[in-house]
Amino acid sequence: YVSSNFGNHPLSHLMQSVFGLHDSKRIEVTCYATSSSDQSQWRRKIEADAEHFKDLSAMTTGDAARLIHNDGIHILVNLNGYTKGARTEIFALRPAPIQVSLMGFHGSMGAEYMQYIVADKIVLPVDVAAVG
Repeated sequence: YVSSNFGNHPLSHLMQSVFGLHDSKRIEVTCYATSSSDQSQWRRKIEADAEHFKDLSAMTTGDAARLIHNDGIHILVNLNGYTKGARTEIFALRPAPIQVSLMGFHGSMGAEYMQYIVADKIVLPVDVAAVG
C-alpha cells in the first residue's frame, strides 16, 4: 500500500484496521508512506499493524520505486490516485507487476501502468467501466 494519508486523514480513519486484517500466512503487508509522520494515533496503529512500514517521504521517485521493486512486492495498491500528496510517478516506473487503484481517488487513473481499480457500480458505472 502506498499513501500520503497514513495519519489523521479520512482514509486512515476508514482503513486503519485493514492492514492488520490480512491473512499473514498468505499475504505480507507493507505500507509505504509518502508523507512524514504526523504522530497521530491513526499513523501509529497502521505502523503497528502492517508487517512492514516504510517512510518514502524523503526519497527520490527512483529510489522509492527501486525500494518497492527490491522488496519483491507483487501487488502494489495506490491509495492516493491524483489527490494531494500523491506520488503517482512512483507507479509510472512500475515497481510491481500488478498495480491497483483503491479508495483515495474514485475514477480511472487513465494510465496503462495502473491495471486495476477497486470500485463499485456507483463509483464506476458498468457502461463507463467498459470504455477503455
